[in-house]
Amino acid sequence: DGNWYLWRCASTAVATHRTLEEIIPYRLLSMICKDALAVKADRALVAFDGPKIFRHKVFKNYKGSRSERRGAIDVDGENSESAPTNVYTFLPHVQALFATVGLPLFQPRHREADDVIRSVFSAYHNEHTVIGSTQDKDNYQSLDEGMLYDASAKGPDGKPQPKFIKKEQVERKFGIKIAQMVDYQTLIGDKGDDVPPIQGMTPARAKKILT
Repeated sequence: DGNWYLWRCASTAVATHRTLEEIIPYRLLSMICKDALAVKADRALVAFDGPKIFRHKVFKNYKGSRSERRGAIDVDGENSESAPTNVYTFLPHVQALFATVGLPLFQPRHREADDVIRSVFSAYHNEHTVIGSTQDKDNYQSLDEGMLYDASAKGPDGKPQPKFIKKEQVERKFGIKIAQMVDYQTLIGDKGDDVPPIQGMTPARAKKILT
């Protein structure tokens, strides 16, 4: 999930004698290569959200609370009167670097990185062990066909402790089958994406209905 990597890079970037346009693409590439080595990947694809996501037409309030600051972040980590930098302004520099090293980057116009990840799981799980590098629960629906890798996870001591997210863990946590994750999310909604739950629905009630 290139968006996830880009946000993590930009949120910790501090300008030095090099410009952020130089720093962020190399840092992002470094993070991806580190994670690829950690999971012993022999192929990789980095996906980014497209500029005209179809979900906004389907549901006008989709990610509505993010609309004004979509992609905006204070890359220097300082409070100032200047407007925050939009992380997507760095994407052309990322694309140029990835093209130089031969790392595939895909950004469909009307879909999100999650859609690409789901499609890759569906298309290749019979031939390969597919690992999605993301912590996003929207990708839990793919865990019948592979696993996720959360490089940002921390241990009890607060130190980095990357982890795999597997089918069995998620099924124990939610008390439902992976095949029911889409139904579960539909019932309870998604506060982060401004999608409301079915009226009166709670996680406990959704679990009871599905089981």
